[in-house]
Amino acid sequence: MKYLALLALSLLVTAPLHGQFLEDTDGDFIPDAFDNCPNTPNSNQADADGDGVGDACDSSSGGAEEPAPLSASEQIDQLVQNGSITAGEANALGNQMDSGNRGQNGGQAGRSFVNHVNAMVRSGRISVSDGQNLIDAANGG
Repeated sequence: MKYLALLALSLLVTAPLHGQFLEDTDGDFIPDAFDNCPNTPNSNQADADGDGVGDACDSSSGGAEEPAPLSASEQIDQLVQNGSITAGEANALGNQMDSGNRGQNGGQAGRSFVNHVNAMVRSGRISVSDGQNLIDAANGG
C-alpha cells in the first residue's frame, strides 16, 4: 500500500512536468490511466469477477446498464422471426393492440389483444413469460 501511494504521488508530481495531465473522464477521482471503468463513476473500483473491468461497466458482473426493453411491436416482430407466430397473426396482434390503445382503455391493450396473446400461450405457441412481456409492453409497462 505504501508503494502504491508513492507511485500515485510520483505520477501526480511528474505528469504535469512531462505534459501528461491525469484525466478523470468520469469524475470519480480515479485517473483514467488507473480506472477500471473510465467512463462510469466507480470510485470503489469494485471488480467482482477479477477481469480488470469495473463492476459498474462490466456486463458479466451485472453492473452494466440493461438494454431498454423491447416494445410490443418489436416483440411481435421477434416472435415472427423465431417462427412462433405467422406474419398474419402479427398483423392481427398489431391491429388489436392499436385499436385498444386508441379506444377508451386509457392506453391499455384491448381485450381482444390480451385474449389473442393468452390463446397463443395456452396453445404453447409462445411462452408464458413472452406472453406476459408482450401484454406488459402493450400496456406501456
